[in-house]
Amino acid sequence: MTTTQIFKFTKSLAVAFLFVTTLKSTVLFAEQKINLESYDWNGAIPESNVVHVINHYGDIRSRSNSENKVHLHASYQEIGDSPVKPEFVISVIQGNLTIEVKYNQLIFDSKNRLRGRTDLSVLFPPRVKIIAETKDGMIKIDKSASQVDARSDSGSIKLTTTGMFQVNSDSGNISLRLRGMHTAGKSYAKSISGTIVADIFDDMDLRLTAKSAAAVLFNGNNMNDRAVYRSQGKATSIVDFYSQTGEVRVNIVKPPTLVKSVKPTVNNIDLRDAQQSPLWKPGDPVKEINPKKDNRSKKGR
Repeated sequence: MTTTQIFKFTKSLAVAFLFVTTLKSTVLFAEQKINLESYDWNGAIPESNVVHVINHYGDIRSRSNSENKVHLHASYQEIGDSPVKPEFVISVIQGNLTIEVKYNQLIFDSKNRLRGRTDLSVLFPPRVKIIAETKDGMIKIDKSASQVDARSDSGSIKLTTTGMFQVNSDSGNISLRLRGMHTAGKSYAKSISGTIVADIFDDMDLRLTAKSAAAVLFNGNNMNDRAVYRSQGKATSIVDFYSQTGEVRVNIVKPPTLVKSVKPTVNNIDLRDAQQSPLWKPGDPVKEINPKKDNRSKKGR
């Protein structure tokens, strides 16, 4: 093995180790030190059943949890020779639980590189409403049954829900999977320049309006007037999609049935020749870990 091959192999191992640990570890990566830490917290459901999550420099992921508690897991990176460390501010104001990640110093260095990043995973029962805010991070909310308010400047928003929603982005793309709604009312997704893609179950009671100055596609067909108006069932749920300069794509789909097993390929493939994924680098997202199943040493309250 050549010196170059040894270096690449060692570098790949360091990245793999970084993902596996998610507790304190320091790695020198591309001339930048990175220290990875984790933070965990859990508490009671607030009286209002509202959780407000603010994390401007990183992802927010949320999914339903059967336990009658709010669980928070954070993975945060301290990057470079002058890193910054987040402060986790958790408070209850007028019955609402607020979880905010704050940085008391500039997050970018003189070369416009991140000095820190935090990625959050929040779990709570389906009845709890979530308000999620970020700047360039992704918001991903799975299987919510209550109201969702999500706001991102440039990061993408991905939502699977049976609850009402208000989704806003400036340039980030919005992806929705609507499975019907428990509560009749009005929901919307709006973007200035981002693309909006929505998969809607065909048995959903719906009155839909989708508009864009760019293009509107309905089941893959380009609509000449750049708009879609559709009613399904009792039309008790009013849903509006609007993007100023981005495309809006609406697909009517059938509810899923049993998923068939994936068939093996007929071709023999040498994995050494397969396309490689881009290597992780400081400032990239750290994928969530289920805090209830993580029994390693942590920081938190």
